[in-house]
Amino acid sequence: MPDTATRQTPLNGHSLRIPSTRRGGGTSPQPVRVSAVRGRAGRFLRWLAGVDERLIREVGQERARYTSLGGIVASTALVAGASLLGAATLVTGVFWLFLLPFALAWSCAVANLDRFLISGMHGKERARRRSLSAVARIFVAVVLGLIIAEPLTLTIFQTRLDQEIRSARLREVTVLESRLTRCNPLPGENQNVTAPDCAEYVLSGGQASVATGANLTELKDQVKQARDGLARDRRELRDRQNAARKECNGTSGEGLTGRFGVGPSCRKLRAEADKFASDSRIDQRQKTLLGLETQLNALAGEKNKNEAEESRLISKKIADTVRQKKESYQRIDLLERWEALGTLSSQSGFVTFVHWLLRIFFVLFDCLPVISKLINGSTSYDELIDRKRRSDLDRAEAKRQAEDRKVVGEYEHQLHEENRRFQRKRQQVDLETRLETLHQTEEVDKLAARIRRGTSSDGSRDQ
Repeated sequence: MPDTATRQTPLNGHSLRIPSTRRGGGTSPQPVRVSAVRGRAGRFLRWLAGVDERLIREVGQERARYTSLGGIVASTALVAGASLLGAATLVTGVFWLFLLPFALAWSCAVANLDRFLISGMHGKERARRRSLSAVARIFVAVVLGLIIAEPLTLTIFQTRLDQEIRSARLREVTVLESRLTRCNPLPGENQNVTAPDCAEYVLSGGQASVATGANLTELKDQVKQARDGLARDRRELRDRQNAARKECNGTSGEGLTGRFGVGPSCRKLRAEADKFASDSRIDQRQKTLLGLETQLNALAGEKNKNEAEESRLISKKIADTVRQKKESYQRIDLLERWEALGTLSSQSGFVTFVHWLLRIFFVLFDCLPVISKLINGSTSYDELIDRKRRSDLDRAEAKRQAEDRKVVGEYEHQLHEENRRFQRKRQQVDLETRLETLHQTEEVDKLAARIRRGTSSDGSRDQ
């Protein structure tokens, strides 16, 4: 037989014997432990509802009501914690388990605020005052509900919002790359880089090819002028030499004599051709032209090299800029999701409807503690609260009056003691004055007697 003992538990003025087992076998104490746990949980929930446990015992039928109200406060606090946890996860990208302490702290703060709002609504108030108080508390609850509802709504739409954000980012990257390519043409391409929309997209790729191109253009002009002048002078020299040869051969024609042999006209034309050849310096200019063409070829090669380097540099800068833009899009923050939700709402009426439906649902859910208290109306516990408040006020007033009377009595006693000390001091001063007066009178009497004695002795001598 296992050893058993009984434990007396008070119940409505009677004692209930509950058997318990000490070493095994017999009746299990589990129901008692479960009841104790439930009791502590119920007290905790009623504490969340701002209930005074000493008063609620007097109206036991109200326990279930206020326990349920505390459960609503706890549910609202847990939803608030889940909202913060979702928002923090979206913002930071940290694993949710590391953010759990912050979510629990936020849940405690929301529970404490709801407890404060509900605690102020216990008791009976005048209709006008109660209405104003309820409106103020509902306003605070609505603001808190909006703060809590938005992150939850974003969490629900997260997948669709992320798709929209990634698509928008891809479009932005494509537009950026296209504009950079258009506003930074490769050397040799002819595009308008002075357009107003290119002001912020121009990249520095070096100006070596530009300077080389200017020099190359100038050198080409020089070569062209030298080549054209040399060709013109060669034609001129050839025409003069042909004319002299025809004159010497006796060929007839315009400006020719038609006489064979080296005559005056033949010698003259030959002399003019030789002089033109000497003055035009065709051989020297041919060498100069060859030098200019050599420089032109070298400068063209340098220009091609510079253009290739600048093309590589510009392409690299465009690729780096696009890559940095893509890297800045690695994370999606909370504001981007809000903007994306607004964009989706403006594009789809169904999304707008669901968005507002969820927002209203979460706001109402977060306002449930205050709304539940208003729906319940006045209860027996509210009457007890009013009595307790009036009793506390009466006791406080009585205590204040007693303290006032005590203070006044102490002041009166001090005043009485001061009057007594003043009277004693005054009597002492009067006594000292009288004694001094009496002493002076005795001195005067002694002096008068001495004078009388002296006067009588002088009269005896005279006789």
